[in-house]
Amino acid sequence: MESGLKLRNMQPFVKHITLGALVADSYCLGAHWIYDEQQLAALDLDWQFLNDPRAHWHPNRTSGQQTHYGDQLLLLYDYAKENQTFHLGSYMKKWFFYMRRYDGYMDGATTNTLDNLRAHNPLPCGFGSEDLSVAGRIAPLLQLSPDEETFLKNVDLFTRATHFTQVTRDCSQFCARMLWRCREGASINDALETVLPLSSQLIRDMFAMAQSKIDASPFTAIRQFGPDCNARKAMPGALYLLFRYGSDYRTAMMENAKAGGDSAARGMVTGMLMVAAHGPDIIPGEWLDALAVAL
Repeated sequence: MESGLKLRNMQPFVKHITLGALVADSYCLGAHWIYDEQQLAALDLDWQFLNDPRAHWHPNRTSGQQTHYGDQLLLLYDYAKENQTFHLGSYMKKWFFYMRRYDGYMDGATTNTLDNLRAHNPLPCGFGSEDLSVAGRIAPLLQLSPDEETFLKNVDLFTRATHFTQVTRDCSQFCARMLWRCREGASINDALETVLPLSSQLIRDMFAMAQSKIDASPFTAIRQFGPDCNARKAMPGALYLLFRYGSDYRTAMMENAKAGGDSAARGMVTGMLMVAAHGPDIIPGEWLDALAVAL
């Protein structure tokens, strides 16, 4: 641990940053995967609260529930409560039995990973997906990692288990290093000072992209990065929200959702890191109360 930094207690920290991601995901459910600008502007949503999904992608979900991203985060959180260490084989067995009967949206990473598991491919056997979403699910692995080196290894295994691409690995490693620094008590800016030099060139380029648009409106910035789920576009958007709004969780989530596209993936990464740095009190209480799960 770096000199002068106060280590935060692990169990509450993991719970709080997991909630930071889950509430973000649930808030984004209302407008998730709506891309058309006119449709976004005309949505019958209460932007101050959680909403039922308006797009057809989540027909079995209602206000306060999760997208398929948040549901998989909850699965890992439950695994972390039941186990002392992260073992990829036992986790993927749990994941397989859960996802093969899942009643929510099945994305490409999930369906193809299920096929790879059915074919008895060696682990990790994730699909070549570049979706950012997996980086927003890593928080519970802190509970199963006694030190940073183990945490980084666990995060990489977890990422490759469903998203076997370099860009997703880079994004997950960046988020993991940031979480560890924040757990030690560092601010976002202090964490970046040590994490960026250790990050890939791709991550440093994403950081520069986010900084270059910091004075643009969130809608403009996210649309220029690209509002879809690909990490090459979504990660700059998540970083932009983190830098522009600091500890203003409510405004960050509202502006993120109003920008459309895969707001849930961006929001989970941003919400997780915001709460890691600023604590759970930044999450709006009425959103937290409306969440359909209690950790």
